[in-house]
Amino acid sequence: MKNNVPYGKTPNGQKDEKNSYFAKKSLFMVGRKLELEGCMLDLEQIYRNSKNEIILVKGVTGSGKSHFVRRLLWQFLDINKDVRIKNATKFPLIFSSNQLPTSFSSPLNAWRKTVKKIYDILKESSQLKYSYKKKFDGEKYEFNCDAVGQILIDSDSYSYINYINEILDADIKKHFDSNLKFENNFIIADLPPIDNFFEPRKFNGIEKCICNFFTKLITSYHQLVNSSQGQGQNNNISNYPLIFVLEDCNIIDEVIDFLYYSITNIISITFIVIIL
Repeated sequence: MKNNVPYGKTPNGQKDEKNSYFAKKSLFMVGRKLELEGCMLDLEQIYRNSKNEIILVKGVTGSGKSHFVRRLLWQFLDINKDVRIKNATKFPLIFSSNQLPTSFSSPLNAWRKTVKKIYDILKESSQLKYSYKKKFDGEKYEFNCDAVGQILIDSDSYSYINYINEILDADIKKHFDSNLKFENNFIIADLPPIDNFFEPRKFNGIEKCICNFFTKLITSYHQLVNSSQGQGQNNNISNYPLIFVLEDCNIIDEVIDFLYYSITNIISITFIVIIL
């Protein structure tokens, strides 16, 4: 089963070019034929109509949810070879993460691995800093920042940078130069205590600000994905989807609902979120 993951690479040294990134055709599933066909039809319509949807796959432990999704995605990628080819580049379209008993208390737990991967790619791809102006409460500020720094400023989440740093295990301040006037007017909130064993970090009503940052981060990544296609390519669908697979997410923290709502209400991007 370990190689039956359509969005993962196979071991180094494998010579079979056709199977370098996706599961082999030997990936099969006994039963669930009607469910697979129905879900596949929904997935195709979501993609072809550039819609944003959440798909929930529910079942008891060991019922085959993960295998069902692997088969579903393999079949989807086999039909839509443009998505399959694009997913094999350094800007993947499919992201998968899972929740463990030791990680459910982490802030943004079900999304943490995915948004960190997207952040790492953007960080490496957009290092050039530039002048950027933004007005807050009638006061104009000028920043010297890169793309990630601009996302932080535009999302009005500077005051909650400690939360974002914890989620991404990063130092977002590196993405913009110091601005004393701005920093004096916008105080950074301290992180409240956390119980690493029982309770996740509390967001205390700032969910919107946190989700604004990550929504804009994902949007910027999607723009990077499509712009990386270059000139002169004739694709039937130029607006490539982003597919997020979240496994074992029976317990999610309070900010997740806000992020789902934010993502599925972005009209210009096709998001497909599969929750197990």
